[in-house]
Amino acid sequence: MGFREPSTIGGAGRLRRRAVAFALAVAVGACATSGPIGPAAPVALRIVNRGSDPIHCMINFGHWVTQDLGVIEKNGWKTVQFHRQPSDGALYIPRADGQRLMMIENVFCSATDDFAASRGQVPLLAIQSGQAHRYSSVCRAGKPVQCEEPEGGD
Repeated sequence: MGFREPSTIGGAGRLRRRAVAFALAVAVGACATSGPIGPAAPVALRIVNRGSDPIHCMINFGHWVTQDLGVIEKNGWKTVQFHRQPSDGALYIPRADGQRLMMIENVFCSATDDFAASRGQVPLLAIQSGQAHRYSSVCRAGKPVQCEEPEGGD
């Protein structure tokens, strides 16, 4: 049993090779970025409390580091400034010494009296994949705190 000669494969073989080449071209194109790769873009996220009770929010960075954003009173808000890498949408805040980037994993909000049982996340995917420089997410106290997908606008 041996391989057939390329000239005897016929139209089915050519069609298969073309289909594979097309699939590879689509896959490579999907991996390409839609915009130019350049410096990180500054981004602002406003967390708005539209609930009837205060909420407490914090940023969770990689390696179990947190930054307290404090309490957001009823009808109040806090704005967080960070950067978005254009290559992959990763969000970060430069460390105070400027030597490293503090990569943001999550933004959590909770009731002020019971963090563990009421902790909810501010969804970050729209910010990571978006192009806007300002976003706003509305949160409401509960178990867990419910935060809406951030809406962008410039």
